[in-house]
Amino acid sequence: MRFLLFIILLLSLGHQAQAQLPYVRIDSLILSDLQGGKLRTKAKTVAAYLPFSVGDSVRLNNLQEQLDLAQQSLLNSRLFKRVLLRVKEWEGKSIILGIELDENLGIYPIPMLELADRNFNVWWKSFNFDLRRVNLGLWGLWRNPRGYNDMFKLIGQVGYSPKVELVYLMPPLGNKNAWGYSIEGLWSNNKELAYGIADNKRLFYRDLNSKSAQFDRLRFRAGLYFRQDVWSQQQLTLGFHNYGVSDSIFAQNADFLLGKARQRDFRLRYSWSKDRRDFRNYPFKGYYLQAETEKKGLGIFNELNQWTLGGHLGYYHKFGGGYWSVGGQLSGKLSLLRQKQAFFEQEALGFEEELVRGNQYYVIYGQDYLLWRSDINVKLMEWGEAKTPFMALHLRYHLDYGYVWDRFYQQQGSLVNRSLWGTGPAIDLGLMQYRFVLQFEYSLNQSKETAFFFRLKMNL
Repeated sequence: MRFLLFIILLLSLGHQAQAQLPYVRIDSLILSDLQGGKLRTKAKTVAAYLPFSVGDSVRLNNLQEQLDLAQQSLLNSRLFKRVLLRVKEWEGKSIILGIELDENLGIYPIPMLELADRNFNVWWKSFNFDLRRVNLGLWGLWRNPRGYNDMFKLIGQVGYSPKVELVYLMPPLGNKNAWGYSIEGLWSNNKELAYGIADNKRLFYRDLNSKSAQFDRLRFRAGLYFRQDVWSQQQLTLGFHNYGVSDSIFAQNADFLLGKARQRDFRLRYSWSKDRRDFRNYPFKGYYLQAETEKKGLGIFNELNQWTLGGHLGYYHKFGGGYWSVGGQLSGKLSLLRQKQAFFEQEALGFEEELVRGNQYYVIYGQDYLLWRSDINVKLMEWGEAKTPFMALHLRYHLDYGYVWDRFYQQQGSLVNRSLWGTGPAIDLGLMQYRFVLQFEYSLNQSKETAFFFRLKMNL
């Protein structure tokens, strides 16, 4: 009984001591440019990326942690190269915070040389560096034109796949219960199209004697964003799509658009995400959660009826003095409507980042898939400040697993409805706070095939 009373007394004293820990009130923020100029970014925008607001009281023993979180959040906004936070004035229980910022470039006019193929290795091995499969153009990005971390993007492309794309994004302004929006439009015209697959590789059709397109696409989308806090966001997007294929493509694969030469549809997509990663471009610590659902075909044109659920979970743990990290990512897609869908709408693994490394030469179509990707990563060298490195060299080892379920388009010997895996070492070179990452990988896959792979990831 005495022992129980002693425990209760200790707990009550601990709670009382915690309650008596001093707080400090954040009275105001003073922003300045580390280069001595005038900041383009508005004060309201900076405040939107802080985990606290002016007028909030912060427990004194948590103040440094909150300042570190604020610094990382501002760096992840991609607005700044360097961020310094410090207490400028401290009077009683009130403080004035100084935030010194070094802004990134606002305009990125990048001459574009883009491959029509999914990755560099496919262009190299399957098409022998065919320069006819290269797109030339201008990739223009104007970030923060109004000082609100808004973004205007223009892509003009000629060559193998002519394309024009316009995007404007206005993020939520506020760290709690804030709204934002986006609008975009795209037109593209393909002279060659992957109309099917054989041996898990895409089959292409191109008529060299014809100037007409094999595939044309028109797309408009409008999105609404809601930010619950600095880390969490919801998004609702309404889109209109208009696709068309030539008679030649229809003859090669009538199921490409499921018996039609043209498909029009409206799409509604909802997603929720929570991002607590340290470096979003190249995470070493933290976690990422994302869930989404999309309905393709809203009953207006009656040409498409597809409903999917998807999700992504990523977790990263840093150890060894901050030089080592182990991470894993789990993602997947589930089709809720089980009837046959258009071949074009059945992309599963092998597209963009959704792939089992070691299988970059292959594409896999199906209704459902599951993908696990894991890495152990060690930072070998770093140039620049710890949180804003100009250059960093990493050694990495990956182990991936994937599975695609398909009921309609599978072929004998295909990679659907079977386990896929890939493993091997890699070297990553990160540039400009990992805005550009050069990856050199060597992989072994489930078929005992080995190959070197090269990738360039851009995070502008």
